[in-house]
Amino acid sequence: MNIRSTVFVLLSMLPLAAHSLDNNLFERGKQSAKKCILCHGENGMASNNLIPNLAGQNEKYILKQLKDFRSRRRFNSAMRQMVTGLKDAELEALAHYYSHLSP
Repeated sequence: MNIRSTVFVLLSMLPLAAHSLDNNLFERGKQSAKKCILCHGENGMASNNLIPNLAGQNEKYILKQLKDFRSRRRFNSAMRQMVTGLKDAELEALAHYYSHLSP
């Protein structure tokens, strides 16, 4: 394998490393997600087509949406109530949890 091939292989693995599972964060997210089950389903798959499925979504996307609901940059009364009072660490755990579920 030449140097170009090696560099290409290593660079192509970066997105996988950035999305690696943190078991502690996953478990904290799983506990926090118990209040999300009613709308978003037990495994992040909503039974109502009007409610988004969260399983397998991009972690950064989920986190941004949660923060936007909390700060009122994005408005939905149900989501606003759910995220009010949650700290960044809790939102990060939720985003990590849902992003690692199979869609």
